[in-house]
Amino acid sequence: MFVALGFVSIQFYRKWYRGKEVTSDQPALNRRTEQLVGRVAVLDRAIERGTGRVQIADAYWEVSGPELPAGASVRIVGADGMTLRVESAD
Repeated sequence: MFVALGFVSIQFYRKWYRGKEVTSDQPALNRRTEQLVGRVAVLDRAIERGTGRVQIADAYWEVSGPELPAGASVRIVGADGMTLRVESAD
């Protein structure tokens, strides 16, 4: 009886609840790098050989982009994992 009831409840779930997933009004809530796209930041460490670092709020982020000196303004244009892709904001 337990197996039969379990099978029926799985079929009921598939038919009625699976397609009715609620969409979020904040789709990037748990995707921190996607939230940063478009933001302008100042380089904390110069971009040399393709990598550098910026500070956003209380966190330091590794960045990749063109060679730029420390203190230059950069715009975040994307992300590769936890590394932000940037370009000059000037």
